[in-house]
Amino acid sequence: MKAICTIITKSHLHYAQVLHKSILRFMPDIHMHMLIVDTIESERPKTLERASAYTNEITTQSELGKKIYDKYYQKNMDHYRWSIKSVFMANLLERGVDQLLYLDSDLFFFDDPTFLFEKLNNKGILLSPHFRCSDPSIDYNEYGRNNTHGLFNGGFVGASKNGIPALNWWAKACHSVCEVNKKAGYYVDQSHLNMLPVLFEDISIIRNHGCNVANWNITGSPRSQKNGEVLLDGRDKLVFIHFTSDTIQGILSGEDPLLKPYLDEYEKALMEEMPSMEPFKIKKPWYQKLV
Repeated sequence: MKAICTIITKSHLHYAQVLHKSILRFMPDIHMHMLIVDTIESERPKTLERASAYTNEITTQSELGKKIYDKYYQKNMDHYRWSIKSVFMANLLERGVDQLLYLDSDLFFFDDPTFLFEKLNNKGILLSPHFRCSDPSIDYNEYGRNNTHGLFNGGFVGASKNGIPALNWWAKACHSVCEVNKKAGYYVDQSHLNMLPVLFEDISIIRNHGCNVANWNITGSPRSQKNGEVLLDGRDKLVFIHFTSDTIQGILSGEDPLLKPYLDEYEKALMEEMPSMEPFKIKKPWYQKLV
């Protein structure tokens, strides 16, 4: 069984539903599992279409999940959400899911993601590179972020049952340290992902530049247009965009103009789900923050 999952606060339920709908266009039976970290059992949504919602009860049943909860939940909710990710994924795989994609709720798909599941055939973990600048002579600072922010993006991680040992290692590493300390080499949960291809043999890496398109790969995944279609790195069709606030601001400011039609589609989908939502606006002053 294939599935997707995400971790949110209850304020982002609509974002998760929009993400889910973007994938249902291509995989109409795909089920979404949502961990809502600030919802108690009595408030848990129970009538979601092709989706299931969970509370922290599902992750704190394990000893490691309880330790992560005790360490981060009251101290830093973001660090808790990031650290509990691998515990939630392993739990779902142990409950019967065969292949699973973890997706941040601010992702949106524009093409069929089936091939991403296929990359998990006979593999344990699927990682998504940031595709930052790979040449320090072109952009010294952006190239350096490969080392300070992690080679792989924690907003997309795939796993199969074979990947449970790697997920458990990741959870233990996050329990030990989940912080931003660039001098020491720590960037929340992401920097730990650098170790997975070293420690585990069954790691697959996405080479398609059309995946996880965002502000951080403007240089590493150059955009072009051919026959009305946007291509990444001159060859790859756009599959999904990571609509972080900086990605949105970069598009609105004109720094990433070829992605504007995709932002418009995303905004329309969000406003259909949340009619009271304000349209996206450029923030003043705006400067590009590559994160």
